[in-house]
Amino acid sequence: MVQDAPLSGVALSVPLLARLAHEVPLVGYFKIEAPGRAAKLRGLIEAGGKAIVGPFDGEESITLMADLDAGATGTMPSALLPELIKPVLQHYRGGRRKDAATA
Repeated sequence: MVQDAPLSGVALSVPLLARLAHEVPLVGYFKIEAPGRAAKLRGLIEAGGKAIVGPFDGEESITLMADLDAGATGTMPSALLPELIKPVLQHYRGGRRKDAATA
């Protein structure tokens, strides 16, 4: 997994992340914590295609709905609220976006 966290001081562009996914066989999962997560996730999924196995939202799931709409397949928040996040993901994966947004 590659964690795209701007606090690290390293900028990871969509082309670089897609290249990693294509050229490093064990890299297929990405946790995106950068500003503009939804746009970056969408771009990564488009650029990386099938090499992007697990595009995940980060930063405590603050923008989870937008990130799911962009193609994120999950989220990686801290252990603070898993019981609140799970129903959102279950509803969303079940095609019940309105229920996911409510949850």
